[in-house]
Amino acid sequence: MFDMTSFDPTPMPLDPEVQVCGIIPSKCSVFPSAMCPLKLTFKVTQHTKDLELPSVDEGLYNVMYKVGDDVRQDQLVLQMIDLMDFLLKKINYDFKFTVYKVLAFTPDDGLVEFVPRCKTISDILHKYNSKIDRFLTQCSLETQTPYETVFESYLDSC
Repeated sequence: MFDMTSFDPTPMPLDPEVQVCGIIPSKCSVFPSAMCPLKLTFKVTQHTKDLELPSVDEGLYNVMYKVGDDVRQDQLVLQMIDLMDFLLKKINYDFKFTVYKVLAFTPDDGLVEFVPRCKTISDILHKYNSKIDRFLTQCSLETQTPYETVFESYLDSC
């Protein structure tokens, strides 16, 4: 049996810049949903850490492996959003998008990249009693960024 906790550096299919060198079983899990997707946590190489990619958090790279779900349309839509974001930034329109990657292997399975430290609107509204300004204030304090800047970034992303 092959030991997956440590292996030669291998580029991730989702993002070849990310070189992984092992899986951390204690951080892997099964999501409690109908299709039971897997969360896989990979160790990255020092070279990948040095690149300071937004998808790498504390030397770890997380993906969701989905079976029984066709992620091809997700992949196409996110590629289009990424392209639009790139083109808009060229003419000084930055909507503060963080586009995650999706890679369909077949019509029935694929990988979805995690965005580190992201929260869903639903989670935010629940935690802050439907007051988005409380969340923005907390972000401002945690990042030591002026509230106005945080608020403008939020508005730009809408």
